[in-house]
Formats: sequence, C-alpha cells, structure tokens
Amino acid sequence: MKWNAEIKLPNSRAAGAGAILLGFIVAAAIGLYLLKGMVDAQYAELDAKNTQIAALQRRLKMPATAPAAASDANVFLAGANYTLAANSLQQRIVEMVEQSGGKIVSVSTETPQATEQTSRRVVVQVRCELDNDALQNVLYGLEAGRPLALIDGLNVQRMAQNESEKNDGKRSPRLTVELRVVGFYRGTKS
Repeated sequence: MKWNAEIKLPNSRAAGAGAILLGFIVAAAIGLYLLKGMVDAQYAELDAKNTQIAALQRRLKMPATAPAAASDANVFLAGANYTLAANSLQQRIVEMVEQSGGKIVSVSTETPQATEQTSRRVVVQVRCELDNDALQNVLYGLEAGRPLALIDGLNVQRMAQNESEKNDGKRSPRLTVELRVVGFYRGTKS
C-alpha cells in the first residue's frame, strides 16, 4: 500500500488569486484616497494664492498715501491726563477702523494699576470686524502714524461666511479682530 502524501485543495489557486486581487484592490483604494487628499490640498493652496493675488491687485489700485513727516508730528497723545489721552487714542482707533470700512464691536480702556499711574501709558482694547485690506490699513496707520501707538496684542479670526459670500471670490473674507494698543501722553509738568 502506498500512501499518497499529496493533499489536493480544490480551489487553492483560485483562492490565492482572489486574495492577490483583493490586495491590489485595497492598495488601489488607499492610493486613490491619498491622491485625493493631495489634490484637495493643492486646490486649497491654489485658492489661498488666488485670494492673495486678488488682494494684491486691489491694493495696487488703491492710491498711494504719502507718509506724514515724523519730525513735525508729536509722538505723544493729546491730553494732559490719563482720561483725555485715553479718549484721544480711542477716537483715533475708531476713526481708522470706520474709514477703512470696518465695524466697531467694542472699545475699552484698561484702568492703570496704582503703580502704573505715573508711567503715562494708555492701553485701549478694541474688537472690530474688518476685511484683510482694512486690517492692513488700520495696522499701518497705527504704527506708522502720529501720535505714536504700538500694537501690544493682536488676535485675528476669520468669520463664518454665508452662501452668498462663499460664492463671491472677489471680496476678502471678513475678520474678527481684537487689538490691544498702547500709547503715551506727556501729562502736566509738575
């Protein structure tokens, strides 16, 4: 009696081919998913660059303003005391935001601590809604203009867009901007 050591599996080749085919299908699906992610990232980058180009084109069309002569202007805020100087800085910021087409949400002045009352420093906090171009104008006007104002804090968040704004690619997105601006005043000579 001879033993036949060969065991025959009826569909071993078919099962192996099916497993290989399934492996190719899974690999192709993963590859397509990764490719889709890369394409989506490229579209997002292209969209961001188109937005930057559109903003730069709008800025090129804007008239150039000559910077004010720094030697003639006073670097200190108007006002002989803290309250008058704070009011002067608040008015300046509000005017800049409104002239740039923005909307003021809130304006407040930080009350100085007892140790800071002699420092002659004024801090104003502003929350407003602007677009990219208006934000650039406000920041440039504050830091390049006179009286001297320094941006101590800046927080910018993109506002949620409705459907009509999403379809209009020509307009810059609206931003919620929180500014902390510092200015200085001379005070009265004692």
